[in-house]
Amino acid sequence: MQKQKFDVAGMTCAACKANIEKTVSALSGVSSADVSLLANSMTVTFDEAETDGGKICAAVRSIGYGAEPVGENGAGGGVRDEWKKRAERADAERKSLFTRLVASFAFLVPLMYLSMGHMIGLPAPSFMSR
Repeated sequence: MQKQKFDVAGMTCAACKANIEKTVSALSGVSSADVSLLANSMTVTFDEAETDGGKICAAVRSIGYGAEPVGENGAGGGVRDEWKKRAERADAERKSLFTRLVASFAFLVPLMYLSMGHMIGLPAPSFMSR
């Protein structure tokens, strides 16, 4: 039996932790899988004759999380860098959506004045009098 530690990325709640533990524990040769949500890590005890770290990482990736053995995130980037890039893309999208929201309000205010201003007693523009 071999015990190996993995970095796991993408977990946000206890359900994520349970999903990863369930998936890894279901692999043949795995006797235990302990996931730490706070440390973003996982310790797996497995029979190296039946499975290996690559299969464990592939199983975690197949359910939408990132995983790699501890210490293997050197020059190639690694799972943490991948999740940082995803977070940066999400931030950029959030900023874009905020810009669209502000632009929508900029068009909403004059449109509401023109279409509904007379209902609350606001003076209507002269081109709408006829």
